[in-house]
Amino acid sequence: MGGSDGQGQAEVYALSVERVIDAEPEAIFDAFIALYDSQRPDWVTGSQLDLRPGGRWSVAFQVPDGPAFREERVITAVERPGRLAYDMRAIYPGAPGCGGGHDRPCARRASYPPGAAGLPGRGGA
Repeated sequence: MGGSDGQGQAEVYALSVERVIDAEPEAIFDAFIALYDSQRPDWVTGSQLDLRPGGRWSVAFQVPDGPAFREERVITAVERPGRLAYDMRAIYPGAPGCGGGHDRPCARRASYPPGAAGLPGRGGA
């Protein structure tokens, strides 16, 4: 994701994903948190969450046929049930990062719901 502008600055790209889910906001918020906690799939191998602004959220992944990686998140907003936002760094040990080199993190910002300075649900930018 991204490259270098030749002056050491990483290029920035944005990705937008939108979903319409026929459910109450509380149920969606709780399901998103459970995806990384009590009801996480096999490919989410670890998660530690301090659900408050300024809190940390560390998530480890092992996707099928892919490298293990982790995301280090800092919660920027918790307004249950309407908004959850965080800044995130994806760290892929031993793999080239966003700007080249090894173990360099890629950064993104995520927010739920749509239009709240980022992406909905499971997305990121």
